Amino acid sequence: MRLGFRKLGIVCLVAAVVLTLGVFRPGADTPTAEADIWTPGGLIALPSFFPGLPGLTDQVAPAIIPASGPGSTALIGVFADPLDLWLGDFTNGFNPDCSSKAGPPDGITQYCFQVEQAYPTAGGSTAASLSSRICGDGLTCDLTVVGGVDNAPGVVVITLAGGGKDQMVTVTATDESGQSKSVDVVMVQTMLAVPPVVEPGQTPLVPGLEGIALVGYRCPDVGAAVFDAAAVGLPGVFMPSTLGEMFDWIYGTLMGIVPVPAVGPAVNLYRCGGDTVGNSLDDLVAFQTDLGQLTIQPMLVVPAPVFVPGMDCPQGKSVSVVDANITWPAAPPGPPVAIQNCDLDGAPNGTVGYLVQRTADVGVATITGQQGGMAGSTRQTNVNFLAGPAAGLIPSIMLFGEGLSALPTAVSPLTQLEVTALVVNQALNPVGGITVSCSVDPVSGAFAMVSDRDTTGLEGMAEFQLIPTGLPGTEVTLSCSLDGYPDIPPATHTFSLTLQPDLEAVDLVAGCNPIASTWPDGTGVKAIAAGVAPEDALASIWAFDTATGTWLGYSPTAPAGVSDLDTVDRLDAIFICVDADATVSRPVI
Repeated sequence: MRLGFRKLGIVCLVAAVVLTLGVFRPGADTPTAEADIWTPGGLIALPSFFPGLPGLTDQVAPAIIPASGPGSTALIGVFADPLDLWLGDFTNGFNPDCSSKAGPPDGITQYCFQVEQAYPTAGGSTAASLSSRICGDGLTCDLTVVGGVDNAPGVVVITLAGGGKDQMVTVTATDESGQSKSVDVVMVQTMLAVPPVVEPGQTPLVPGLEGIALVGYRCPDVGAAVFDAAAVGLPGVFMPSTLGEMFDWIYGTLMGIVPVPAVGPAVNLYRCGGDTVGNSLDDLVAFQTDLGQLTIQPMLVVPAPVFVPGMDCPQGKSVSVVDANITWPAAPPGPPVAIQNCDLDGAPNGTVGYLVQRTADVGVATITGQQGGMAGSTRQTNVNFLAGPAAGLIPSIMLFGEGLSALPTAVSPLTQLEVTALVVNQALNPVGGITVSCSVDPVSGAFAMVSDRDTTGLEGMAEFQLIPTGLPGTEVTLSCSLDGYPDIPPATHTFSLTLQPDLEAVDLVAGCNPIASTWPDGTGVKAIAAGVAPEDALASIWAFDTATGTWLGYSPTAPAGVSDLDTVDRLDAIFICVDADATVSRPVI
């Protein structure tokens, strides 16, 4: 039986962000969220599925943009605590080479922005360009200055234009006190995977995501991201059509930092297929891989598990992902609307990002992407999975009973036992494609009804059915291990074999209750009566004799010789009549 268990760690990340940041919404007792450049969330890049959140977390997912053409612009933002701004204004700004100028403080906190190639060659030059190398809070280079008014003191926003073909760049911001922080931006010209080689112990693109590569696909056909919330059944819901609107909503509407609108000029968003009417096929990208599995679930528990049910992004060898099927919740005081967004860049910008995760596969994975059904839009990239478990993907195994319940410690011989082996990685994400082998000690203590080996599916589960066959009073130890991972300790569970079967309590209400017998054939009716609690609640037990067409009954208070129901067989239909609410204990099938 395949259990209907939802994958561990599946969340609606947008909903998680909404719920997390809801406490920061402007209000009488709600302070404005602030962060120093070196504290969590001090530097961000949009568009991103999970950008930095001031004071809460650094950037988790990098920004992903086209390398050229429509949508090839990212926003780089710096947040600083006003007190640190004042204390950090040690100099009269920066020289063109980002060295500190001599002279008295000028009252303007400035930042030096630098960009360099991180992939394919770390430290190499890149064609990507910043709108400003040096920018200060409130200066004209700061996009939060609109109409000469600085709408966001302590926030500096500039743009990064793509240019490098299929590469990743690192943007570093340094303040006047010498403190700095970096954020990554992936630029996709066709299709790429970062990193292209996944090896044991390597530094992952995102901390905690070893064994993972990011796959980016640039749509060859894009159009303006024109949204009509009412048309998609979400009247009153804010749907950003520019990067500026997205910035304003995340850091303004939710966190109370920036009055809306604050970031300008508008940096338009584009998406696969764009504003085509009545055609959703060209808004999606279909990915396929021959090794590993395509998934986004590992990203959903970084930097910490936030289990918010509702998100079920596709996972497996083949997935289809819409270019930011995203609608942001309504502005306060409207209620948040939890939606599904599986595109890793989190925006309609003509690129679609996803993750490929190694399972037990080793070798070169070929990943293909295609925009809708467009001929000639198929592209490929490769990821090389090297032998050995990557640090963040070291699996662990846990054993459960049916329905992921706890396994019993005592079972009766010949009782079928459902055992589920759940395999997860260190991020608590299910790991598919792992073969689980189980054995028992002593060997005669149990018999595997189906097989002693099973391979985990997408939900990370392998399943077994066991029937203990040893003698009562002995112990049987079940041990399950992972093929290909000899260093991973097996999961074990010890059962005591007992004459007493596992029992379950069945509720009885006042009156006659139909009950299916799970007692062995020939069980005496007095043994069944002894299982009723409280015992004085039992009035009678009845069963229909199909051979004679008559009802047979038993009552503990009836005179001797009156009761004619002596025994009950397995799966007989009986009626247990009680004078008050009670329970009856019967063997578990």
